[in-house]
Amino acid sequence: MPNVTFYLLIAQRHNSEQFACRLVDKTWQQGLAVHLHLRDEHHCRTVDQLLWQWREDSFIPHETIDISSEPCTSVTLGCRPPQLNHAQLVINLTDDTPDYFQGFSRICEIVSQTPEDIAISREKFKRYRQSGIEPTVHKLA
Repeated sequence: MPNVTFYLLIAQRHNSEQFACRLVDKTWQQGLAVHLHLRDEHHCRTVDQLLWQWREDSFIPHETIDISSEPCTSVTLGCRPPQLNHAQLVINLTDDTPDYFQGFSRICEIVSQTPEDIAISREKFKRYRQSGIEPTVHKLA
């Protein structure tokens, strides 16, 4: 069973994508492979640009993948499921619980404080529980 963590962005210092970049940076520095699961191609381009500009003093090597591509870096992003043997962590920035989540050791869900995002996240939380997973919640003030 994967470890599922919900990060509640109480303070609006960062949006979901910015906080995801922060998690990617931390994970990458620890030497772990991470995949950002995104809504669509446009969302992929947006997050790709954020990763390129994340910090002036460092670079996070990353690539956008599709279902047929073999990843060359430890940080990938895409709107299709990643290869099971690649990522140790999946950061889910979609409105759905990924069908493939059982194959990974860790899933992160990022919750901004919009009413729509809160409602979507509550549904995701219920789905994880129905799958036998008790998610962890971290409130970030």
